[in-house]
Amino acid sequence: MEKSKKIRKNVVLSVEADRDLRIIAKTLKISQSKVIEDLIKEKIKEFKIKEKLESLKKIKGILKGDLKGKKIQDLKSEKA
Repeated sequence: MEKSKKIRKNVVLSVEADRDLRIIAKTLKISQSKVIEDLIKEKIKEFKIKEKLESLKKIKGILKGDLKGKKIQDLKSEKA
């Protein structure tokens, strides 16, 4: 994996979130920045999966409506 350029960000966390971040980093023996980066990557994967599922549902709905009650022979004759 290519090493990407790092950007400095300042964030404000609640006391509880800061405590949890420190615990996770210490337990996993990684930096707090790495914990945050990994969580962001996890969340973006979830968003992408959700988007794909929503797209598939839309396509399924379109196809279901277009093909309702039609036979393969009917579709072939419409295409010709």
